[in-house]
Amino acid sequence: MWSGLRNTVRWGAACLIAPTRLPRWYAGRRRLGGRWGLILRYHRVIPADEPLALYRIGIGADLFKTQVAWLASRYRIVSLQEFLWWLETEKTPTTDLAVLTFDDGYTDNLTEAVPVLQSHGLTAAFYISAAGLDDAMPYWPEILGKALELTEAQTIAPDPAHEWNTGWAIRTRQERARACLQMIARIRKLPAARIAEAMESTLEALGVERERALAASPRVLADHQVRTLAAAGFTIGSHTVSHPYLPAEDEDRQRSEIVESRRRLEQVVGGPVLDFCYPGGGYTAVTRRLVSAAGYRSATTTDAGVAGAGDDPFLLPRLGIGQALASNPIGRFSPVLLETEISGLFTAARRRLQAPPVRA
Repeated sequence: MWSGLRNTVRWGAACLIAPTRLPRWYAGRRRLGGRWGLILRYHRVIPADEPLALYRIGIGADLFKTQVAWLASRYRIVSLQEFLWWLETEKTPTTDLAVLTFDDGYTDNLTEAVPVLQSHGLTAAFYISAAGLDDAMPYWPEILGKALELTEAQTIAPDPAHEWNTGWAIRTRQERARACLQMIARIRKLPAARIAEAMESTLEALGVERERALAASPRVLADHQVRTLAAAGFTIGSHTVSHPYLPAEDEDRQRSEIVESRRRLEQVVGGPVLDFCYPGGGYTAVTRRLVSAAGYRSATTTDAGVAGAGDDPFLLPRLGIGQALASNPIGRFSPVLLETEISGLFTAARRRLQAPPVRA
C-alpha cells in the first residue's frame, strides 16, 4: 500500500484522463517525433512475505508480476543490444520498444523477477557492482535502514564534525522513515571514504553493531548467481566496483571503478560486459568519456525520458519504476496510471508548469 497526497492526485488525474485516450495519442505522437524507446529502471522485486522496511527500494513481487504482463501486452520488449541496434540505425520501429533494466543486483532479482520474465519469454539487463560478487554484501543504505529499525535510541545528536548530520528525532516509525531518507540523500553523494566514515559514526550513534544490521539486510547477487543470469541469456552490465557517486571521486578513482568492474564481471560471466550504469545517476563529461574509453558500448542514467534516434548511447534516459508509479491508493496495479506515466504526459505537463514565463 502507498499513501501521500501527491500520488493520490496523480492516480486521480490518470483516471480522469484515461477515457480521453490522450496518453495513447501522446505516446504515438512521441514515436512519430523519433522518441520510441522506454528503458525501465527497477531495483528490488520484494517477496510478498517480507516485512515492511524503513528503506524499501523496489516493487512488490505481486505488483511486478501483473505489471510485466501488462507491459508485454502493450510493448515490444527487446534486449538492450537490440535497442542499441535501433538507435544506431536510426530506424523507427512500427511499435514502441521497451527495455527492462535492474540496478544493484539484489538476490530477489534472480528469485522473484527472473521467473516472471521467463514465463513471458522476456529478457532484461542486470547492472552489477563487482564488490558484492565474493560476499553478497548488502548496500550501505540497506544497513543504515536496518540499524534505524533495530536501535533503541530516540534521537541522533547533531555532529559538527559531519556536516550531513544535523540531528534527527527517531522516536516514532514515521520519524525514523523520514530520518532514513534524509540521511541517505545527504550521505550518498559523499566520496566513498567519507561514506564509510559516515556509516561508522551513525552506527555508533545508534548503538547498533554493524554485523547485526548487516545480517538483517537484503543481500546482493554472488558470483555464481550472476553466472546463472548470464547463462540464462540475460545481459550483465557494470555498475562500478563499489557503487560510489562518481562525480564525488577524482578522475583516477572513477577510471578504476569503471575499468576494474568490467574486468571482474567478465571473469565471472566468461564473456564481454559491454554496458554500464551510472550509480545514483551521477555522471559528468569526464565520467562519460571514461566509460566510452573503457570499451563499453552504452551507459544508462537515471535521467527521466524516452530514448530514440540520435541519442547519445552513453547518456540513455530511463523511467524509474517503484511501487507508487503503477498502483492505486490501496496498492493494486493501476494500468491507467502506468500508461499515463510512461506516455510522458505528466512529465511534459510538469515541464510546462515549471518553465519560466516568456517576457517580451
